[in-house]
Amino acid sequence: MRRFEVAECQFDQSERGFTLIELLVVVVIIGVLAGISISTFMFMRVRGFNAEAKASLRNAVTAEEAIASDGGLYVACADGTACETSLPGFQQTENVDIAFEVTPANTYVGTASHPRGNIIYEFDSTTGQIVEQ
Repeated sequence: MRRFEVAECQFDQSERGFTLIELLVVVVIIGVLAGISISTFMFMRVRGFNAEAKASLRNAVTAEEAIASDGGLYVACADGTACETSLPGFQQTENVDIAFEVTPANTYVGTASHPRGNIIYEFDSTTGQIVEQ
């Protein structure tokens, strides 16, 4: 019967690799950084959707005021498509829900929101300010 000898392996310092613990620490650090960046990215996306709704409301308010300054009455519209048709110069922003209600005293209230945002914006012509609901 033959005997096999086990040769000892000797490594130089330059051939030394990473230990399993070192690799796990690196993976954990990368995971933590990815978690932080993904949550920040999602927060910034929601802020972007909210800003889009607010900007669309500002544009529609400008169009409403243009009608009133030409001697007309304010226009009510139930959705973005109706607002785009009845308000001169207003272009519907994709996915933004917008509507205007006109009161008998010829004032109006406009609301806008984005389905992926978390804020509903409201403009009241009596105060002249956009507020969050």
